[in-house]
Amino acid sequence: MDQQENRLVWHSYTLFMFKFAENIIKHTRKLAKEHCYGCEVDHPSQRHHTCIMWTDEEHLNLYFDEAFDSMKTETITAQWKEEIEHLNIPELLMTRLFSFLEKEAPSREAIQVMAKRMRALEEHNERSTQGPRKIYYQFSQGGADVGPDKLYRILKSKGITIDLTSSYNATPHRTLNNIAPKDVNTNNEADIWAHMYLKPKTSNKGLKPYHFKINDLVRIASKNSTFERSYDEHFTREIFKVRKCFRMQGIPMYRLKSFLDAAGAAGFIRGNFYENEMQKVHKNEDSLWYIEKKIRKRKRKGITEWLVKLEGWPKEYNQWVAEQDITDKADS
Repeated sequence: MDQQENRLVWHSYTLFMFKFAENIIKHTRKLAKEHCYGCEVDHPSQRHHTCIMWTDEEHLNLYFDEAFDSMKTETITAQWKEEIEHLNIPELLMTRLFSFLEKEAPSREAIQVMAKRMRALEEHNERSTQGPRKIYYQFSQGGADVGPDKLYRILKSKGITIDLTSSYNATPHRTLNNIAPKDVNTNNEADIWAHMYLKPKTSNKGLKPYHFKINDLVRIASKNSTFERSYDEHFTREIFKVRKCFRMQGIPMYRLKSFLDAAGAAGFIRGNFYENEMQKVHKNEDSLWYIEKKIRKRKRKGITEWLVKLEGWPKEYNQWVAEQDITDKADS
């Protein structure tokens, strides 16, 4: 935890330097503007008014010392504190952050380097057509570059993490026999271990009832191919019957058989099925069945019959149907 807090303090210190350098840049621009107005008064003709051609970098070099001396660390610290108050950082950690800032105020050279880098990237963003670049600061040699936006996210997440971790370790756990993790020691660890692993566990959770019954008619989910459309049917046209209901680790599962109750293993469908892989179907003697195609025709006892293949069913279910029993869906 100390290492994490130290890292968080360093994040905070870097953000403070960003804030300090940002105020320095604003103040140097203000000083340069005041100088430019004064120079215009002294030189009515613009011929000798060379300061209007100075760049922001030259203004920063010229007025940095004056701007740095006019900046008060206490004022910037107060502004920065207002910005991070909404991050829900624990009170003790906030105290440590600001006590560190009081002892380790950033040096003049470090702030000047930070301000120059910020200004250089601002100038790059003004000229760039590839979108703005963020201002980055490398924590240590060989370390990762982290920008101020990410620093604020780290500061918020780490602060909340520390707060949650402290709260978690101080909360009694039912698994530990209502003892908080921070109170576990060598004197009670054996009793806690026995409570966790030797005490018989009782479950009051009721078993989920079966959704399907024996001989219910169901369709099963079909496997989708790579180019299958989501608006197509995802269950088979072929219908099966439930032949067995059982539980596996308390989860209802089912085994199926063929629709025509074929004898022996030939009528059994391989595999076990979950409830979400099945869809109940209601069929009776008056139900209509879709015909995929007519295979051939014959005439028996003066009645014309067609050998038809039912849509979505295997060829084992091909059967002879009287022509008068075949209805065109378009005419119905």
